This record gives sequence, C-alpha cells and structure tokens, in this order.
Amino acid sequence: MNNDIRGRILQVAGQLFAERSYRSVSVREICRRAGVNISAVNYYFRDKETLYLEAVRLAARQCTRDLPILTWSEADPPESKLRQFIQNMLRSVVREQEPAWPAQLIMSEVVRPTRACRRFVREFVRPNFLALLNILREFLPEHPPSQTLYRLAFSIVGQCLYYRLCRSVLSLLLGRQGNELLEDIEGLTDHIFRFSLAGIRAIAKSRPRRDVGDKCLAPEARA
Repeated sequence: MNNDIRGRILQVAGQLFAERSYRSVSVREICRRAGVNISAVNYYFRDKETLYLEAVRLAARQCTRDLPILTWSEADPPESKLRQFIQNMLRSVVREQEPAWPAQLIMSEVVRPTRACRRFVREFVRPNFLALLNILREFLPEHPPSQTLYRLAFSIVGQCLYYRLCRSVLSLLLGRQGNELLEDIEGLTDHIFRFSLAGIRAIAKSRPRRDVGDKCLAPEARA
C-alpha cells in the first residue's frame, strides 16, 4: 500500500513537472491530483526538491528500461560499437513512449538544468559518455587530444538529440514526411553513423598533435 502511494505521487509529480517545470508546480497540487494528504510528500520524500530528484531519476530509468545493455567483446570492431551506441541513443530519445512525461522531463532538465542535473549526469549521462569516448579512441591515433574526443562525442550526441528537441519543428516544416523521418530509427541510425564515421576517419588521418599536459575525462573524474 505504501509503495502504491509513493509511486502514485511520483507519477503525478513527474507529469506535472514535465508539463510546467519545477517552480510552477506546488506540493499541494501534486497531492490533490494524486489523491493523498499533503503531508504524504514529507513522509515519503521529505520535501519537494527530493521529490523532484526522484522524479528525474525515475524518468531516466523509464526512458532506458527497454534498451539493450551495451556490451561488446574485444573482437567487435569499433564501427559495430559506434552504430549500436547511436541506435541505442536514438531509441531512448526519439521514439514516442507511454507515458510521455519521462522523456519530456529529461529534455527539460537538459535544456534548463536544476540541482537534479548533477545526479542525472553522474548516474546516467557520464557512463554512456565514457563508453562513447572509449569507442572513439579506437578510431584515432594513440593519445588523441581530449578536445578532439570531446568534439567528436558531442557532435554525435548532438545529432541524436536534434531529432528530439526539434521534433515539433520537423513536423511543422515537413508535415507527414517529418513524422516518417522520426519514425525511421534505423534510417536515422544509418545516416548519423555514416556521417559521423566519415568525419572520424578524416580527423584520424589528420593526426592532430597532442597538447602538453592535455588530460581527457577519466571515469573517476568529478561529475
């Protein structure tokens, strides 16, 4: 029973936060919509901020719950790893999900970060970003400059996020073709993969000089 109440509060709060932002939603409204006493938030979450943190955490889990865990063997080529990474990311950010609020809340947190963003980055973003950096290292000469790795990684991530952040613009701009474009995850995966691979290979051939004292993000680096 307690878990049902806690879960109901989380679901209602997450939806309201996604629709109107953290500041625009009151604890009183959350409790009214959830059909619980206003003291329930203090009992289960201590305060509104903790409730929001838990809603963001739940949203991140729900956005990735159906995605396969990325695992590779030493024999897998970096091309295969990169394509799988891109496909996973597109599936998590582009596809329509029910309920829709988890993806909306995560995108809101990315665009207008709150204190919850540090935890979200530490638990969900950082592990994937480090995995992408490791994939990119396999394409480049030994000890590539950290800035080269970061630019490549953010270029790939940015291409994937564009189709989420500009979803409504694509629909207005292209009409039905925009919706068809967004629904074709395999087509988007192939395009971003081929486009990115060509750029990576071009940069790998240029062999940029590593700056003295240059350090790349390490797994133990502070979030």
